[in-house]
Amino acid sequence: MQTLTKQLHRLPISARLPIGPDQWELLEAHFALLQKWNDHAGLVSPHTLANALAVHYYDSIHLSRFVNRYVTGERLRDIGSGGGFPGIVYSLLFPRHRIRLYERNKKKRSFLVQAVAELKVENCSIEVASATAESELLMSRATFGAEKFFEAIRPFLLPGARTVLSWGGGEKSYPDSSEFITVGREQYELPFDAGRRGVEIVEYRPSVDAMRDR
Repeated sequence: MQTLTKQLHRLPISARLPIGPDQWELLEAHFALLQKWNDHAGLVSPHTLANALAVHYYDSIHLSRFVNRYVTGERLRDIGSGGGFPGIVYSLLFPRHRIRLYERNKKKRSFLVQAVAELKVENCSIEVASATAESELLMSRATFGAEKFFEAIRPFLLPGARTVLSWGGGEKSYPDSSEFITVGREQYELPFDAGRRGVEIVEYRPSVDAMRDR
């Protein structure tokens, strides 16, 4: 079985992210559980397990830290949590902030329930993915293409709601729309030549006519 610690030892010290020992132990436990469930639930592509530290965990850590700059009391929702990336990673890094994990797939949702129980995560809940019109902070780690993602959630966004989406290749993939105003943006390189990632947060500011048509 792969471990994050073994993968970490391949990294130069300068490339390692500052993670406390307690948090690291929880991330390692999550990875062990993910490997046990992966064949059954299809949580991540099997070929990524040997490089999971970079592809899944470092990416989720970067995204979680970016998102946390903008959490000011809103309820945070992770849309399409899958194996817990980035939702469970976020909950382990920032235990004082509550987060809701949304996942339609029953097998993946069962994994999330098991992971939250075994890791004793107290600041998140798992629910079936169905949106409600609430003004809060939404995030997704490339669960959908940006166009499909915004098409799916637009009817359920209230003015002022903020949305975070990450993508591979470092190229912006948000649809051009005056309804979504950029609040912040960041790009970063993953270790082990795992590629470049981009992340952006936008605020929903619909026109009066758009709200009238809903």
